[in-house]
Amino acid sequence: MDDGVVQLDLTLSVTVVPQANNLALFVRLMDLIHRGQQETSGLANALAVEERTVNYYVEFGRWLKLIDDGVSLSDAGRSFAASVPARGRLFAQAMFDRRLIRTVQALKRESRNEDGVETLDTREACTRAIRGLTDLSESTTVRRASGLAQMLEVAYRPSSIDWTTGAAHAHPTFKLEYTGRSFATALGARQFGVAREFRIGFPRQVCEFVAKEGRGISAADWGRASWNTADGAAVWFGGVPINKSTIDVAGRGGRDLRRFLVQVAPYVALAVAILTYRVQPGRPAIRLTSDMYGPRFWNHERELGAPLQVVDKLAQALDLVPTKGVPRALLDAEARLLEPGTDADLVELLRAAGFIQADDTTFAVAPGIDAELRDAGDDAASLADLLGPAWTTFGQMQRR
Repeated sequence: MDDGVVQLDLTLSVTVVPQANNLALFVRLMDLIHRGQQETSGLANALAVEERTVNYYVEFGRWLKLIDDGVSLSDAGRSFAASVPARGRLFAQAMFDRRLIRTVQALKRESRNEDGVETLDTREACTRAIRGLTDLSESTTVRRASGLAQMLEVAYRPSSIDWTTGAAHAHPTFKLEYTGRSFATALGARQFGVAREFRIGFPRQVCEFVAKEGRGISAADWGRASWNTADGAAVWFGGVPINKSTIDVAGRGGRDLRRFLVQVAPYVALAVAILTYRVQPGRPAIRLTSDMYGPRFWNHERELGAPLQVVDKLAQALDLVPTKGVPRALLDAEARLLEPGTDADLVELLRAAGFIQADDTTFAVAPGIDAELRDAGDDAASLADLLGPAWTTFGQMQRR
């Protein structure tokens, strides 16, 4: 290994690197094949491109295993073409299943700094992977890496795409306005233990917000993201603010919902920070299991404890005050929503929102979550910037 570049195992060389870089064209191709057009010349005429370009995009579909040999759709390809709502999930699943993409992911993970933030962008990771796993010329490598990176960014953020057409939404990032301060912003500012006490809770209201897609929760009771005590000495973060736009986000799900939850729900934000913390580049430091003994966080083979217990310890190290109670202003809210959530509730919330994926009794961080945290969008800072203090503090706790 020289100058910090990860050495790739060249026995895992790949023979196909796709040349497609226009998702809208690929979606139109899939629709045409699904409707029975399988002649290259007919596809070229319908798409207003050269036959050579059609061949590039058919090869991309074969690489994703959405198109079989010839020009016909596989079972997965037919599912993709027949169900617009499923397209984003199926495309991302197909991308992340490819060996080349797994290598790109490994390179990005191994670039994480001591705070767990990836320092290698997607295009450069694609360039290094293609350079190491193929015999392509440098100019071809750079060109193919550019196209691959564009498609991989779609897999990271499928909710940014209108999958009817394959075009990016006019406003792929979202802006939410609600009363009260964002927990993630407060965490990033490190304004704890100074003039005001910062209290955090995990009411069942957050769990039901995700499980029921925002329905059935009174906006009158839960209209704020934070609550000030009457004497001004403390601020409480815990519940999810309810209004039309946040209910829309809950119904839409995906990346926007995850971003919103990290912004406003402290137990979600700290749990995500724990799950995405890395000690060694390319290797997850923390894993989450759930078996007959209940959910547990582990640092490799060392048990850290139940999720809420570990989150509470991290919160206290950050000069936050975990509480089971809620502000007096919420006491008129429905009692079931005021009850504190459990470890199982937190794990199910993380799974339902798409932060983690189950593999038997172990949960892994879902593909693309690290990229979502790094994406600043239209905001002044990315979630990775705001979660930085949590990563740093959690690392200090593990080294003691």
